[in-house]
Amino acid sequence: MTAGKADATQTHHFVSPTLQFFNYPQRSSEQMHFSINVLLYTAVETKHHLKTVDLSIMGLQVKANKNVDVKLEDNVVIVFDGLANEYSAIANTTIEYDVVRIVEHSDELRIFLHRAQAHNEPQVTEFIANFIRGNKYRYKINLENTINAFENKVCEQYFTPRFPSLPVFISHQVDKADPQIVVLQPKFAMSNSGNANILSYWQDEQHQQRIGNLVSHMSPTQAYIPLSIPNEGHKDAKNAMNIAFFINQRTHLFTPEFSVYNQGDGRLKSMLSRFSIEGHFNLEFLYRDREQPSPFIRRCLAQLKMGIGVQEHEIFIRYCPEKTHINDVIVPYINQQFTSITQRQQFIKKALAVGEFAAIKLILKDTTTVELDTIKTELDYLHEHANYKAEKVVDKLKPIQGFGYILDITDEVLYRHGYDWQMIQANHPQLVQSKVG
Repeated sequence: MTAGKADATQTHHFVSPTLQFFNYPQRSSEQMHFSINVLLYTAVETKHHLKTVDLSIMGLQVKANKNVDVKLEDNVVIVFDGLANEYSAIANTTIEYDVVRIVEHSDELRIFLHRAQAHNEPQVTEFIANFIRGNKYRYKINLENTINAFENKVCEQYFTPRFPSLPVFISHQVDKADPQIVVLQPKFAMSNSGNANILSYWQDEQHQQRIGNLVSHMSPTQAYIPLSIPNEGHKDAKNAMNIAFFINQRTHLFTPEFSVYNQGDGRLKSMLSRFSIEGHFNLEFLYRDREQPSPFIRRCLAQLKMGIGVQEHEIFIRYCPEKTHINDVIVPYINQQFTSITQRQQFIKKALAVGEFAAIKLILKDTTTVELDTIKTELDYLHEHANYKAEKVVDKLKPIQGFGYILDITDEVLYRHGYDWQMIQANHPQLVQSKVG
């Protein structure tokens, strides 16, 4: 990858929505798109005329003007007066809801409600269940959570057989000799074709697995290491940020379709959130050479398909968050572009002088075929209620050919190039985030 100049108008091609594995909305009942007039009475008995957005047995979403005086955890009363002509019994029933979420849009509020006294209202539960069952094909089921779960599970399947890190699961046991002592010991490691080399490294001469020695049980006092800086300055190209992005081949650029990351904040998340929108990452800096005959990402994936080499690359980045143009904010160089250690040191020195230095390890892997049988329930549900949406989401996921695994190695690289701990910590200022619409 050469340090080309990016056209800022093209950055949207490299913005991908973020997912978190095993973190998708789950519903205990179907939610139906449904628009009808309702009355909402607040705790002080103010009456508001509102419209519903969707309906479930336990929940209700309504849209309202911004002058509606409700807040989180308020208890409100709903009357379905819009059903008076067809269902007079339910239209004359007052139903209690709790306000569980309020989302502010440019010109309105979306108020999410949960039935507070459902156990005392069996007739209301039965009516709503029958009403949804009889009308869901007319008004359409809200499938957003099912689509999110489907996409998430497909990405899990792409990722799990190939990811290069090694999760170790720790058991929690009581010491038989002294029940007052709780022992934490490594129990299982999640092995795949991407991390098998780590397990191999930790085998001894008798081929016994010894990686447990690396994460063996340390008392709480052993785990505490005093620092010469405030604890707040040490919170952090304790928990390293890990990010993966899934690459499709619908275009010749092999752009990212989804990104996933572990929880937490830090420099890497801040940098990828630049020139993006909430819930998305912008990975344009990895495609900075896209106008070249053989761009970096496409070349790496082609080599993977041919079985040529391991695609692991260190990328040095000059990050200037106070600047405004993408070419000035993020300046990347692949490690192989440097011809000497002196050039690397000069790059780091300049980055620290004008902004921040960041370094990432990028590991590219190809993907295996997804077994759709394992997510058949979600797929069948999508086909049943919106066949065109099912086909659309499958078509979006089929072209995924590989994924990139990004690990922040900034501190390690600085230490490797002779910087002491104080200098490394000075490279961790409060980060400024900005968004573009």
